[in-house]
Amino acid sequence: RSALSVDTYKKEYKGRHSSNVITLWDLKGLYIKASPCMASSKRKSTSKANKVLESKLAQVICVKSINHSADPRLGAAPAAAITVHRTNRRVSSEEDPAKMLSCKMGADSKCILVTGFGPFAAHARNASWEAVEELQKLWTNSVEFPDVELVAEEVPVSYDYVSNRVPHLWKKHSPLIVLHVGVSHKADSLTIECHACSNGYKRFDIDNKYPDETNVECSVLETGIDVEKLCDSVNENSERSGCKACVSYDAGRYLCEYIFYQSLSVEPTKTLFVHVPDFDKYSSIQTANGLYDILCYLLRNLKSS
Repeated sequence: RSALSVDTYKKEYKGRHSSNVITLWDLKGLYIKASPCMASSKRKSTSKANKVLESKLAQVICVKSINHSADPRLGAAPAAAITVHRTNRRVSSEEDPAKMLSCKMGADSKCILVTGFGPFAAHARNASWEAVEELQKLWTNSVEFPDVELVAEEVPVSYDYVSNRVPHLWKKHSPLIVLHVGVSHKADSLTIECHACSNGYKRFDIDNKYPDETNVECSVLETGIDVEKLCDSVNENSERSGCKACVSYDAGRYLCEYIFYQSLSVEPTKTLFVHVPDFDKYSSIQTANGLYDILCYLLRNLKSS
């Protein structure tokens, strides 16, 4: 689907780039993973298409590679590691999603979207996002759903950002499942939320703002996912994952419930929110194991339906 394939890149650019860093760049809307090339100064690009590619490479987004470790449940890590970019700055919905999302998808790939929140208040390190990062590693090593990519995004604790970004993510990725994750100091286990409200958000976000609800009608949206059965499934696997789960009917009327409502308003049958405990109760890897089980349960139900 691209004017230049990876093989063409290897052929035409062999020797022109000596870097051993694997990079991603945008070529006509398709993200391609390039292999490192050996050095040779004699090759010259003659085609217009290659000059375009060279220009793109000069403007390539810097990324960092996750160091994969073997997971005792899933086996050793694959040779090729997925690439993730983490940012603490604001990104508008019009900006390149590769700067925020971790994904290696072709045009026909299926995906699930998982979000965690960034720092706020006393949470300089947010347990939700760190668990999502660990979940990313687990998913990369998993062989159960090789055709499903996991797209992860760290979301600032900002009402404006959430209301602008969430619809864009749904439209961009058409995900099979959207799992939002947030931290709660009250949580002693994975807390699966049932519904979200449209109003009542009076706590200030990191921008010292809260939504204007002047013309907002009071409504409650429920997830179409059977949270009771999901909770039972997680608890049945708790000995292996190290995580217990419970059901909640109060998501807290802050950014957690707000982002949940935004996604429920798009597609309630594909949307779930899970509150996770802070670091003193579950480690990031422990929480990631529980989130992994949740995603696998949801995907198995999709396949059987």
